[in-house]
Amino acid sequence: EEMLSSSDFAFIVMTAEDEHSDGTKHARQNVVHEAGLFQGRLGFDRAIILLEEGCAEFSNIVGLTHIPFPKGNIGAASEDIRKVLEREEML
Repeated sequence: EEMLSSSDFAFIVMTAEDEHSDGTKHARQNVVHEAGLFQGRLGFDRAIILLEEGCAEFSNIVGLTHIPFPKGNIGAASEDIRKVLEREEML
């Protein structure tokens, strides 16, 4: 709660950590919950989801600001992250 109230911007990293009975991989539920909290507080343009390849998207992420990255290689998203930070005048 303290982080939420003191934040102006957030990157939420969603990795394929939990496997469901159908074999699909999902982000942990606490991460999904935190994504919603930050998006509700900061807005979709200031709470950016970094989505690992192979991690199931939750239904309302489609069309929202998210940055995909290859499994195990978040560094591959660095250029897109830089662009977001420049857009928000944080760099």
